[in-house]
Amino acid sequence: MIAMQGTLTESQHESYARTRAALLRQREWFTSGIELVEAKAECLQQASECLQREVKTHGLALAHFDRLLSNSDYIALASYFGAPMLQPNPKTQPWVDERVILNLRAEREETADVEWGLLFAENFIVLHTELALKPAAQQPRYILLLCVEPPLPDAGGQTIVVPMDAVARGLVPAHARALCRIHYARIPDAPPFLRIEDGRAVFSIRDPGGAALEWKYDDGDESCAGVDGVNAAIRSFLTALYDPDIIRGIPWQRNLLAVIDNRRVFHGRTFGGRPLNGGAPRHLRRIRVSRDA
Repeated sequence: MIAMQGTLTESQHESYARTRAALLRQREWFTSGIELVEAKAECLQQASECLQREVKTHGLALAHFDRLLSNSDYIALASYFGAPMLQPNPKTQPWVDERVILNLRAEREETADVEWGLLFAENFIVLHTELALKPAAQQPRYILLLCVEPPLPDAGGQTIVVPMDAVARGLVPAHARALCRIHYARIPDAPPFLRIEDGRAVFSIRDPGGAALEWKYDDGDESCAGVDGVNAAIRSFLTALYDPDIIRGIPWQRNLLAVIDNRRVFHGRTFGGRPLNGGAPRHLRRIRVSRDA
């Protein structure tokens, strides 16, 4: 088969689209399945060592600190994992501290702006890998999220996570092979949607969320069966991604820190987090880390 390009357009009748809508609008919180580590803000190195062990084992680590970390302490903790990445987008600068901390406050009503405005609104966020449209070397290795103000339990606004290996297990071999040859079109040096690193499945893709997905397929697997075969592989991936049995959620509370391995875990957010009774909106502080320490 020669290299080709195409577009996946989503029908409202797709089963995964209905499942996605139900899961991302769900108010009841998902369980985490991960043990919570108790940590002291005065012992950052000790906390980082424990977190690194947990994230190496599970792809996700959770620590509850005895007080809210200051910006300098938070950056110091992130630096144990690698190099904190700058937040260069000029539109988000009002929410940036110390050039690397992005304050995710759900202080706005639902918005149609899915480029950056949804970060600060009550919108859900589809499951994705961070900066999936960038070359692999420019994608963060870890995402750190520190809770300043939690959403109300079982009222939406929860960060959800899905292990990549669980998604890979939901694919038939032919679809997995095809995904290893599919990239985003028009994105120079975009990695394939699926690659194998150190024996693990590593995805680099964002659920298009109903928008058209333009793709490019490399030379290779004769069994892919053309454009229809590529689109079938992507649909199969989206079905596996939103399997309710593999979705977990972070149980946000004040001073809780989550570390997500961007090469092992998808993440997203359910709708909500903006109280209608005048209470404080959901507020997380995010740091991206570019590489292993």
